[in-house]
Amino acid sequence: MLDIYNRTEWFCDRCDLGCHWQSGHPEPAILAEGPEDAEIMIIGYRPNLADAHSLRPFQGDDGLVLDRELHNVGLDRTTCYSTYMVKHAPPPAKKGKVTPKQIEACAALLKIEIDIVKPKLIIALGGAVA
Repeated sequence: MLDIYNRTEWFCDRCDLGCHWQSGHPEPAILAEGPEDAEIMIIGYRPNLADAHSLRPFQGDDGLVLDRELHNVGLDRTTCYSTYMVKHAPPPAKKGKVTPKQIEACAALLKIEIDIVKPKLIIALGGAVA
């Protein structure tokens, strides 16, 4: 796990996700998984509720699809660094939609991850991520 997860940035209130919607208290960001020296970084759009409950990226059906597609091209997710562009799951009432302000709020955290991992390849899952 990256040392950056001990930083206060991971418990942020920079946007309305801020992450007070579940408990009234700041909720931690969904932490990435994978080796710090991974050659491949996978970046998804935003966590879902399964991710928010486990505090792990790409859980539930999304994770199964990702694992299957990675396997089809000869990759194993455990060798990749997996993270999200937006670090907090939006509340159910928002139906998974995030705003430009929420994306901007998480951009600094994603940049820190990219700067530390220094992947040779970034797989952006979806147009918004790209």
